[in-house]
Amino acid sequence: MAKTAILSNGNLNIGLNEFGLVSDFYFPDNGYENHTLGRDLFHRVGIKIGNNFSWLHSGEWQFSVEYFENALISKTEAINQELQIKITFTDFVASDFDVFGRKIQVQNLANYPREVQLFLHQNFTINSSFHLADTVQFLPFENNEKAILHYRGKRAFIISAQRVFEKPLQNIFEDFNQHTVGLFGIENKLGSWVDAEDGILSGSNVEHGQT
Repeated sequence: MAKTAILSNGNLNIGLNEFGLVSDFYFPDNGYENHTLGRDLFHRVGIKIGNNFSWLHSGEWQFSVEYFENALISKTEAINQELQIKITFTDFVASDFDVFGRKIQVQNLANYPREVQLFLHQNFTINSSFHLADTVQFLPFENNEKAILHYRGKRAFIISAQRVFEKPLQNIFEDFNQHTVGLFGIENKLGSWVDAEDGILSGSNVEHGQT
């Protein structure tokens, strides 16, 4: 897939495809260990509004991508005219430690309030191989903090997400409220992303194999 943005700090190198989705995830050396493999194994983003669900790579969205001036920070705007919704991604790799960050803003373009669900999916193939098994598990922490851990051998990646409620005196942070993990490419399983399309994730906590 073509890359519309490349973000890097020299150790962690992220490639975003034409849909603003992570399709290259190199660590610790650029061009050597790609933990995503691109092609059809990119990390998906989907949105559900009422009875309608749409993945960003579905062909239903229009995209624009640009870099911030004098900074290795990208901005991707995705608009779905039929759903009347706009998603803006601000993406970066931290310069002083190996973290990829995304700020996601969802804007309702309709003239009435609606409930929107955002689904973030990861499809790691750690150490550039989907023939050998990875492990993925849900990690609940104190204070209702949560994360998803992907690991194999000496490589481990932790994923988390928070919703920010902007308040005058102090912002309120709320961790993601649904999760699931699963297999893909074996036992006729497409991947845990399919579970998102009805808006309710099954809550599976751990899986080992092609995850």
